[in-house]
Amino acid sequence: MLRSISNLLKTFLCAAFVLVVFINILSAQTRYDTLNNTGLFSVLSTTGLNMRSQPDLHSKVLVAVPYDEKVEVLNMTRYGRDTLGYKELWRSYDSTTYQIPIAGSWRKVKYKDYIGYMFDAYLSKYYKNSGSYRQEDLSIGLNRDYALLYVGENCFDNFNYNPNWHWYGFYRKDNEYTVKPVEVSFFLSNYSELFPCVTSTEDNNNLNFILGTKKQLSFEHIHNSIEYRKGTITSGNKSVDTLSTAELKKYGLYQQPVYMTNRNQKYIERMEFVLKKNGKQQVLNPKPLQFDADWPFYISWIGDLDGDGEDDYIIGYGDKNGGTILYLSSEADEDQIVKPVAIYRSGYCC
Repeated sequence: MLRSISNLLKTFLCAAFVLVVFINILSAQTRYDTLNNTGLFSVLSTTGLNMRSQPDLHSKVLVAVPYDEKVEVLNMTRYGRDTLGYKELWRSYDSTTYQIPIAGSWRKVKYKDYIGYMFDAYLSKYYKNSGSYRQEDLSIGLNRDYALLYVGENCFDNFNYNPNWHWYGFYRKDNEYTVKPVEVSFFLSNYSELFPCVTSTEDNNNLNFILGTKKQLSFEHIHNSIEYRKGTITSGNKSVDTLSTAELKKYGLYQQPVYMTNRNQKYIERMEFVLKKNGKQQVLNPKPLQFDADWPFYISWIGDLDGDGEDDYIIGYGDKNGGTILYLSSEADEDQIVKPVAIYRSGYCC
């Protein structure tokens, strides 16, 4: 009986913690932001969003507002709910699909000299240091010329999109990759309060990740040496290896411990990936980015991504508060083997 009460208490505290954290994390823009706030919001629709004279799809279009433009939500009132279709998403881990609704409410907004109504599934709360590209990422050279996106739901906004860039989907079937241009879309859904930020394309089936680039790339010689998400997960002193040290070594990749001393006791705080190739050595450490203190990590990709004949890497860091970083060989500085060029933020709570 006491154990049951204890378990119930833990469940309650965990749920309360989830609610408090997700309401207050600025980098995780949730449905709470859209439904319960006024002020500036960003347009999420990559093709632009119509402002209408009345809160319905059949009323007159007053103006089309481009992606990432700011509009002002004037009051807290929701002028009717709507669902504008569904998106079919694909789960890579079990190769199944599921549908998620594009659901939301109509809000009264102002844009320049226009006042009308917009559908809030395509509106995200705007913060000074947020928006489509985070300033802290840009300041260390990430997401400037490249973007890494994953289809699906997330509590982080990852709305890293530029309509003038080239966008490519990497599809895997039977361990073979094909690459084709894709149209990226974003929306917020009422389907999930905790994971409301949805990234999608016109074809999500077997789509493992999306690469956005300023310049057009040739993918004639793309190859993947490591199967998607097959990698080494290491967390502190605990390790679950699905990719052996010998296999990693074939690609010039090694692991080394980072030690911490506490009360005269030395222990492993985390593991780092070290890349050794062509007479150079490089620690693939994403500092100054802040991820979990006790980082688990995994390998999503080892192989030629940019067509220069050298391996590129996609490595995930952190679990609860983490990110996946794209390293490209073609962008490396003189003292580097690869260069971090883009980040996709992810995580969970509780």
